[in-house]
Amino acid sequence: MSFIDAVVFVYGKENLDIGCQTEHATLQEKLQFLDKKYENMSPDRFLTEEDKHLQSLYRNNKDVEELIKLEVDRFKELELERYKLLERDRLNKEFNKKLSAYEAEYRQRIDSLTRRELESTRSMDKLKADTESSLFKERQMLLGELESLRSRSKQADRENDLAKEQLALQQQKLSILTARLE
Repeated sequence: MSFIDAVVFVYGKENLDIGCQTEHATLQEKLQFLDKKYENMSPDRFLTEEDKHLQSLYRNNKDVEELIKLEVDRFKELELERYKLLERDRLNKEFNKKLSAYEAEYRQRIDSLTRRELESTRSMDKLKADTESSLFKERQMLLGELESLRSRSKQADRENDLAKEQLALQQQKLSILTARLE
């Protein structure tokens, strides 16, 4: 939008009499004439050295602001990455600590179970040995008693045989005596 269009928009399209002498031209025509006259001229031509210096400072300031913004964004990204790394390290340490605690707990459980198993095995072995020992002693005692009974049985059989022989002898003597007596 040109300056003339802006002025026309603000003050309307009717001719304005602002109290200055003009050659029967309307304000809009004069402004259009000025626009055409200064259209190809550089705006820097009318600036003073201070204005030019201020413009360059303003441009430099915008560049610096953009650089600062980029640097701040980069810094934020770096800080975010650093925070992520710190958080990851903290979580890894926490995980390792819990893992170590669980490993220690399960190691204790395994040691306890192993100890109980060894004690149980020793107890079973001792019970087995005691049982075998008592069974061996009982077997030996029974064998001894059996041998004793066999020997007594043989002795009784021998004595019985002797008694039968003596009885047979006695009966023979008696029959001889009876035969003699008759």
